[in-house]
Amino acid sequence: MRSRRSISIWAAAALAGSCLSACSMSDDTLARVLVAPGKYEIYNCTAIATTAKSIAPRLAELKTVMARAGTTASGRFVNATTYRPEYLSLHGEMMDLRQAKQEKHCGPIPGIDAPLPPESATGPLPPPKPHPFGSH
Repeated sequence: MRSRRSISIWAAAALAGSCLSACSMSDDTLARVLVAPGKYEIYNCTAIATTAKSIAPRLAELKTVMARAGTTASGRFVNATTYRPEYLSLHGEMMDLRQAKQEKHCGPIPGIDAPLPPESATGPLPPPKPHPFGSH
């Protein structure tokens, strides 16, 4: 019985330590951890461009939503638990796409080198809906 308890304590300590160390990592480092290395090695320039074009609008949308939600304590919590993991994953994919583009000597690719043109990017987000139980 005592050994199970000590294992539980050690597991909780290890989990807490890994969470705290993740807080001190940069977004680029965390993004690299979330993406499989070499995922885009077999892609040609056209496939890299297509993938970047599909990821870039969502990445831009997440940046906007995170900036808007980060103004309140509850918004920062939602950022940390909902938006940030997806943002880091997509950011890591864009970093890998950028690296694959450089290795293959592709020309300029919208979404990697520069923001997408306005007609292919998502429009502005609608204003937040009022809380059904009034403001808190």
